[in-house]
Amino acid sequence: QPTTKWETFSKKSEECEHLSLQHHMLEPVQRVPRYKLLLKDYVSKLPEDSADLKNTSDALEIISESARHANDSMKKTERFKILLEIQERIGEDYPLITASRELVMEGEFRKVAARTTDSHQERTLMLVSYKKACIVKCFKN
Repeated sequence: QPTTKWETFSKKSEECEHLSLQHHMLEPVQRVPRYKLLLKDYVSKLPEDSADLKNTSDALEIISESARHANDSMKKTERFKILLEIQERIGEDYPLITASRELVMEGEFRKVAARTTDSHQERTLMLVSYKKACIVKCFKN
């Protein structure tokens, strides 16, 4: 019932701009990039002798670093999800998931046998990081 009450309220409310709860929940994710764009635009329009220029430039640097950190975290999470999917595909024989390991790259290729020209074997190649080194694993498809 609470969700229904909110939906009814938000659709009628000018304050909520007639938007649903799901729409409002997307806003925090979009704030950091939006603030960065607003600050960048504001800095570009400030005169060089403005009292606000230094503080605004500092704020832009901070928000830019926050945006980079957020993007890096999302990319790391995506790579971890892919690593989990790979772990499910190859089974428990080759444990991939550790606290310090990340997927760097995955790709498929064909192994050409030296003895015969018509023998091509599909393989999956994975490059994963491991304590400042990389491990290359090759699996049969």
